[in-house]
Amino acid sequence: MPRPFFLTVFGLGLLSCQVFAAPPLNLAILDDEAEPSCDVTFSLSTASPTGSLHLEFDRQNDTNFYALDFANGTAKFSRVQQGQPQVLGTAPIVLAKTNQVVVQRRPFGMSLLLNGETALRAFDATWIQGTVGTRTTGTWKIENARVQPVERIRFDDDFTRAGDGGDLDWKPDTGKWILSAASEQVSARNADMSANPFAFGVDPGAGLAMTTAGRKFWNDYDARAAVRGNSKGTVGLAANVQDAKNYIAFTMSANANDKDGDRTLVLVKGGKQTVLAQAKGGYAPRQWMQLGIRTSPGYVEGLIDGVPVLKAQTSAFGQGGVAMLAKGAPALWDDVNVRSYDYLRATLAPAGAWGGSNWNFKNGEAVGSAPNAMLTTGRPDWNDYRVQVSTPWTATASGSVLAGWRDSKNFSLIRWAGNSTALPYKNKIEAVQVQNGMPKVVATSPYGSPVATKRLDLDAENGVFSLGYDGRARVAMPLTSAGKLGLRATTAGTRFSDPVIFFPPPPDPPKVASKFVNDGFMLGWASSLGEWPATPDKEGLQFWNTSEIFGGWTLAFPWRARWRGKLEVALFADRGNFNSGLTLRGEVAPAGQTIEWTLARDTQLLKTATTKISDLPGAESEDEGAILTLAYSSGLLSLRSTKGVVFSMPVDAPKGNAMGLRAIGFRVRTAGLQLWSANRDDFTFADAPTNFYAPSGSWSVFSRWPCYGDWSFFGGTGRQPQLWTKRTYSGDIVAEYYAHPQMDLPKEPGYSHPGDLNVSLCGDGQNPASGYSFVVSGHDNTRTQIFRDGKLVADNASDAAWFHDTINHNTAWHRSWVYVRAEARKATKNGQNGVLVSLTVNNELLGQFFDPKPLERWDKGGRVCFWTLDSTLMLARAKVEAQQMGALATPANLRDTTPPILATTGNPNALRISPISENNETSALVGQSNGVWRVQNEIAGGPFAVSLNQSPQKITDKTRLSFDWRSSPDTKTDVYVRTGDDWHLIELGGQQRPDAKTPSLGKMTREAEADGWAKMTFDLGSALKGVTSIDEIRIGALHGDAYRWQGFSGNNIGAWYELKGLELG
Repeated sequence: MPRPFFLTVFGLGLLSCQVFAAPPLNLAILDDEAEPSCDVTFSLSTASPTGSLHLEFDRQNDTNFYALDFANGTAKFSRVQQGQPQVLGTAPIVLAKTNQVVVQRRPFGMSLLLNGETALRAFDATWIQGTVGTRTTGTWKIENARVQPVERIRFDDDFTRAGDGGDLDWKPDTGKWILSAASEQVSARNADMSANPFAFGVDPGAGLAMTTAGRKFWNDYDARAAVRGNSKGTVGLAANVQDAKNYIAFTMSANANDKDGDRTLVLVKGGKQTVLAQAKGGYAPRQWMQLGIRTSPGYVEGLIDGVPVLKAQTSAFGQGGVAMLAKGAPALWDDVNVRSYDYLRATLAPAGAWGGSNWNFKNGEAVGSAPNAMLTTGRPDWNDYRVQVSTPWTATASGSVLAGWRDSKNFSLIRWAGNSTALPYKNKIEAVQVQNGMPKVVATSPYGSPVATKRLDLDAENGVFSLGYDGRARVAMPLTSAGKLGLRATTAGTRFSDPVIFFPPPPDPPKVASKFVNDGFMLGWASSLGEWPATPDKEGLQFWNTSEIFGGWTLAFPWRARWRGKLEVALFADRGNFNSGLTLRGEVAPAGQTIEWTLARDTQLLKTATTKISDLPGAESEDEGAILTLAYSSGLLSLRSTKGVVFSMPVDAPKGNAMGLRAIGFRVRTAGLQLWSANRDDFTFADAPTNFYAPSGSWSVFSRWPCYGDWSFFGGTGRQPQLWTKRTYSGDIVAEYYAHPQMDLPKEPGYSHPGDLNVSLCGDGQNPASGYSFVVSGHDNTRTQIFRDGKLVADNASDAAWFHDTINHNTAWHRSWVYVRAEARKATKNGQNGVLVSLTVNNELLGQFFDPKPLERWDKGGRVCFWTLDSTLMLARAKVEAQQMGALATPANLRDTTPPILATTGNPNALRISPISENNETSALVGQSNGVWRVQNEIAGGPFAVSLNQSPQKITDKTRLSFDWRSSPDTKTDVYVRTGDDWHLIELGGQQRPDAKTPSLGKMTREAEADGWAKMTFDLGSALKGVTSIDEIRIGALHGDAYRWQGFSGNNIGAWYELKGLELG
């Protein structure tokens, strides 16, 4: 991908057009042919103020080069072309006696770092490599000069290694840092048999813990890391790290005083902190998130789960490594990724990045002074970039943007005009293709509601040029060539401001442990053979991707020069019906020199194109071959090779959501196919689960078969484990996943709870019973069910609806994974529109329900929840595909983030209420004030249990339990008494099915009511005749239908009750 350049200046002074004499040629040459990306570093001694420095770089000859000059308290970047100098930027500088100087040269620009501060920036790409040389005058002296080539940054650390990372290994500065195995069974010996074997743990102790990695010359990068704070404290990710006292960091806190935590961008210089930007919003303890920090020229940003949340201007340091920080509480870190990221704010200014005439500039805004005034930037080979720019969007506003600019007669243009303009396209957005000076409108869209200003999103990627705003593309057109980017004034007064241009790194394919890929029982989810399973047809094999494809997508596939025959791709098809949508065919011509491409719908030919095989780099390779890219976005389909666009065109896409592929005359390896879908989340759980939150259950990586602990996978265990997506999904939705219970018993049978591999769609993010819920082989492995908002709508107790021979000696069960596919998709039945809700298990349809009144969250957005019941759910891989993808967000009312419901004051009664802790989870929130106890449910469902006594209590035949009680209308609890190992039930709420393990002693008596309080009593001694002491009394939801613990007719989150006058006597 061509890298960008700019012709603007980021400095501390004003631009100047002064001319200086050509420099003498007696340079001290540092490098005869420096790389396009390099750092020139040296120490500059200035014994007296009288002197000068002259540095030439990208020097072509005596009359063509760039220069950096220090003289008279000023630094200056210049371009000398054909002997004619042009000042690119100046800035005042203050020199010490000894100065550390770094000149960063990149294909898109140049920066001066002076004594650890960015002093001057300029952007130009007339030349991108050449000779480097220096000269000084007076008493000034250069020492330790070197030219260091700089490569694109790609640093990954999931902490699965044996310490052979060289100087990229993490170097602890403070705190106790230790490699943490996912479970006791995981070690370096079996790391390749684990989904995610290691993380990096820290105990900060009393101060700030810090560990660093990376190169000192890293600059302009995007760093991400997964982190989980175990309790309330502070975590952070730092960039441009010089040492433990000099860096920039993005931190998040979860405050111990239960107030909202903070998110902060902070500059630490010489150990002193300066807040650059700050906002409310802390992290949720015990939940994974992804922290990010991004540096770009003059700016730093903080990101949470990939979403920018803070931005600040700073010129500090300008380069450096990364660091992880923690304070106040232990934390766990994983999956550190650092990438070069060209994210450039090309300021609109005179002689800046944007070249053109008839524009006025003020405070970073450009105002056109004549119709059709143009500003352009970039290179003729620019492609695959994104732009954001602000412009007025009022009824009288108009403007246009362009891409693929080759000359004034060939480019792609998108223009707009408000309803009160006199332009012929008023109240419209139009996409216009200009070829040989002839414009042609290829797409239109409504202008939309006027507002003062719009932040426009421009994409020039995969052969498509589109304009959008408010998170949605509005109009798109084919982009058939690379070229410059431009802004155009349609009338005098057109305004643009704050343009940002960025080149996002390509996405990485999902990670899978190597041993998983080659295991026969894991092919379905771990290998490309599972993603593209083969089915025979009359001409060979068809490969259908298992995903439902909504929205935009990109398919990368190989081509080899030795192939003879044809390759066909079924697009927008009905699964299994190859010719039901569009068909792209690439066929080698008889001479074997070209590929003839056709796009057809049934027998209708839509497009033809030709590619020379000799123009495909890598086609002769037997490893990967040449890579071609087929992409669909904003209604346009494009085919590209590394040489450019083969074709790009609008298509009327059929309604199918499946993609298939077949080859005739040669064989295609599915390992060479990569499908990215903009509307798909694909989780292999090889990374920390930052896309999820878990309000209950213990979720981590542990052994699926404890008898052979080497194999470990991601899973959750507990009474009511829940794993919710942070993202919301709306419209048609499909969740497909591979799951299995853990083997939890020794030898045969091996499994105490072989079912309940459950999922909910369109959920509220709190209660698995909300939305469409799918119980897979539930109710003690007897049936499969579908629920709508907690109400049963489909029930299947046939032999296919439960798992058979669930013992460890049955290899087909013991080693396999269960493939579950749940979906809710728009449908019509008997002329009525609605949603068809379906469940298939191991490709067999087990339940279906037509909902004529779809849940509101199906249309407006709901979450997906994976859950089980009093068991362990192991997840090997999960995918969620939907028509609309919401943003990632963690709810604010998770366990550990809710403030106390009452201050604990006053004198407690004889019996003291306390929550019950299981697996580090409390069963309820408890508070007491002036003799009134309040108990509130933290989650949907759950046991909602508290204990009423801290030690055994003596009783007699006359002992009576009494308390005053009031509650929310939906509270469903009872009283439980334990004597030895036996539990007894005293019905308070009742309405639960009998439980032989908890025999009933009777019902509480409601004696009187006043001011909303009811006096509840029970003759406990009489009911427990002959018993002289009780060990424990609890109030909660501890018996009955176990699904109430997951919210099915159970206690809702926020359900509460209050007690006072609690007595046992």
